[in-house]
Amino acid sequence: MKNFTLRQATIAFLTSTALLSTASMAAEYVVSTPTTVTNGGVGNPDGNDSFTVTSTGSIATTIFGTSIAANGNMNIISNAGTVSASSPLSYGIYQLGDNNNIFNTGTINAPFGINVDGIGNKIDNSGVITVIGSGAGGAGIFALSTVGTVGNIVNNSGTINSAVNNSAGIFVNSPATAGKNIVNNSGVIRLTGGNNKAIYVVGENEINNIGEIYALGANSNVFETDNSSWGTIFTNSGKLISIEGKAVLFGASDSQLSLLAPSFIAGAIDMGAFNNVLDITSGRSQSNSWFITGTPIAVNRLGLLPSAWTGIQYATIDPTALSASANLVADLTSGVSEIVRNNSEGGEWWLKSFGSYSEYGASGIYNDYADFNAGIVGGASTQINADFYVGAMLGYGISNLSVNSKWEISQTINSKGVLGALYAKSQFDNFYADFSIFGGLMGNDSSRLVNDNTEFMGIDHAIANYNSWFITPELRIGADIATDSEWAISPRAMIRYTSQAIDGYIETGSNANATIGARTVQVLEGNVELAASTALENGTLTLASGIDYRQAIGENQAVTLLGQNITLAQNTANTTIGYVSADVSYELGGGANLDLSARAAFGTNNHKSIAGSVGISGKF
Repeated sequence: MKNFTLRQATIAFLTSTALLSTASMAAEYVVSTPTTVTNGGVGNPDGNDSFTVTSTGSIATTIFGTSIAANGNMNIISNAGTVSASSPLSYGIYQLGDNNNIFNTGTINAPFGINVDGIGNKIDNSGVITVIGSGAGGAGIFALSTVGTVGNIVNNSGTINSAVNNSAGIFVNSPATAGKNIVNNSGVIRLTGGNNKAIYVVGENEINNIGEIYALGANSNVFETDNSSWGTIFTNSGKLISIEGKAVLFGASDSQLSLLAPSFIAGAIDMGAFNNVLDITSGRSQSNSWFITGTPIAVNRLGLLPSAWTGIQYATIDPTALSASANLVADLTSGVSEIVRNNSEGGEWWLKSFGSYSEYGASGIYNDYADFNAGIVGGASTQINADFYVGAMLGYGISNLSVNSKWEISQTINSKGVLGALYAKSQFDNFYADFSIFGGLMGNDSSRLVNDNTEFMGIDHAIANYNSWFITPELRIGADIATDSEWAISPRAMIRYTSQAIDGYIETGSNANATIGARTVQVLEGNVELAASTALENGTLTLASGIDYRQAIGENQAVTLLGQNITLAQNTANTTIGYVSADVSYELGGGANLDLSARAAFGTNNHKSIAGSVGISGKF
């Protein structure tokens, strides 16, 4: 990358603009139709001018040249169209001078997409820049600071592509006599050629990345500082992917690398040996396993999420799945509870399938996640006397938990097992009380994503299998109140407690396997509901609306990671859920009924869910 020099940039500029005459320039220059330029470019060489390519305009050079060339200070160049310059060492946009603004929302195809030479210039790209050419070299954005106290600012929220060898996505150079350049990337930089550098800096520069940067070719690095550089600060919370090169290479001295959550890294993190500092701040993220090479003068571990450090390897665990266990078992038991409640009449048999899908929002150090529960259950009840019924249920259930992170699915847990319940109902005139106790024995398969920077694309998985069981007693009281209309009103209230015992386990398959201690998950739930029922021509319809309150009673989770004991706090925030539901029972004849139910809910913590069941029931 040292072939990108001020001398080459200046020669290319002078050659490409040699045939321009000031008569072809204008203080206010607008290109709104396709324009082809031979042996030169179009531009505004004087200061305080503006040059605009509209969305319907385009500029292309043939033989040799730069599409837009400007000389002077305080110019404004805006491209919303297409700018193309295909000859070697030519530029899509070239600006020589200070305090200029260049805006690209369109498309630029050139060996050098945008080039500035001076101080105090600002480049904003929200469009697409593609480095082209059959020869080696080039850069999507090339910012050179000359003598001065203020550097250039490069903001990329768009896309920079290159399939050319020995090219750069963004190349900034800040000599000792110039101010510090600043580069902010929230877009996508993707280089597929060999020996490339997605972001390459010389001198003193400040780089901030929250976007995605890929160096996918042979011997290509994502971020690199020249060995003559100093005082560079690179702050990353984005995605850095190198296939055969390095994600970070510090040739600079007295510099700093700050890795913030949710950084995702593939490729070596090489801190060099020049008094550089590494800061890693944990937070909401996927699980990480990062190996550090070089000899940083200091490694600082910050953030709210505990981490493990061996001197060369840093690791964290996303605690979301562990903390989500309470809601996962509560959603499963809620489905079982609805089936039992709707089949607690005496002398009935029934067979039903149920399912639910729930989402929970991110908060603090915890990612957002979703769970799916389903099962098929059957049961029967008998009448003890006129006011008392008892019954039993047996079935099979499955659960799936999927935890998201910004870049990848952070963890999945698939569970399956047997479900059972005993229930009873007692009638007191118009009032009734339901009591049930149900439980399940589940086998669980966990796959935890580990962002390992030594693995291909940074992806590895820690695998585990373990068992769990739960028990849930529930009490529900209500009344059926007849009205003057065709509807009967039923106020109801419920309290439910779930205790789940989860075995400890040891993960396999990754460079950061964890040992998870056994734990107990407890959930307390309450509910109030108002239902209204009416007779249909061949059945009944029940509509209901209510509020659920759910409180997890958590305990901190003991974990061993990289041979070190850490403790992960569990999320015990309560959830309040409002819902509406509808139940329909159709008479099929012969004493059998088709039973359908549906429920939709929204709650705190960005919760939303849908649930339903279908089945048949009948009298003995």
